[in-house]
Amino acid sequence: MCNRKRGAPPALIPLISDRWTGHFEWRGQRDMPGPERLRLVDIVERAHAQDRKVRFWGTPERASLWTELHSAGVDLIGTDNLGKLDEFLAGINGE
Repeated sequence: MCNRKRGAPPALIPLISDRWTGHFEWRGQRDMPGPERLRLVDIVERAHAQDRKVRFWGTPERASLWTELHSAGVDLIGTDNLGKLDEFLAGINGE
């Protein structure tokens, strides 16, 4: 995900945005498999090391998945259900 963009400066490509299903099989049911969690953290850490933000599109609309994204440090969480995401984020922030 990040290796393709390594040569371009962050000012030119500040955001890594990719399709969730291109990297992960987990769809938010049960626990996220350990190897996929490690892959998610690795993607985020490599992007952040290059001063880039991370966003995945096509993610399932599940709080369990949003929890993993948030825990891994994903910068932008996309959704078609803004009310549900707002409730989720308010719960994380203690609002």
